[in-house]
Amino acid sequence: MEALDETLKVDPTADALLKRLQDHQAELDELRTALARLRAGAGLTELQRFAEAAAALQASASAGIAPELLSKEILQKANVPVAEVEQARSLLLALTSCEKAQMHSRRRLAEGGAGAAELKDLVGAWERLRRGSGPRRKR
Repeated sequence: MEALDETLKVDPTADALLKRLQDHQAELDELRTALARLRAGAGLTELQRFAEAAAALQASASAGIAPELLSKEILQKANVPVAEVEQARSLLLALTSCEKAQMHSRRRLAEGGAGAAELKDLVGAWERLRRGSGPRRKR
């Protein structure tokens, strides 16, 4: 019940929500630093750190705020890299799907089964990963 009481005390105006997000400058800075590392050509570890930094910011900044009040517009005004966070999460989900399908396929093949369904899942996950990662940028 306490969380509900906190939600009711939050001023739902856009300016108040923006101020609340900006009060989390340390988390925003960490998120931007992780994004800069990604843009510099970092690998999967940095992608995971970026997603974790986004989750930490989301958890701390949105405490007591109804999720529907935190629109993309508010987040963008607070300089949260919304599109990049969405792309990173999508890419990590695709990678997880590939890893799971690969694990299931290997298990089925080791058991002597054809593994056709699992291989189909692997190919589908790989296709989603390719679509989600977008075109490679020229440096």
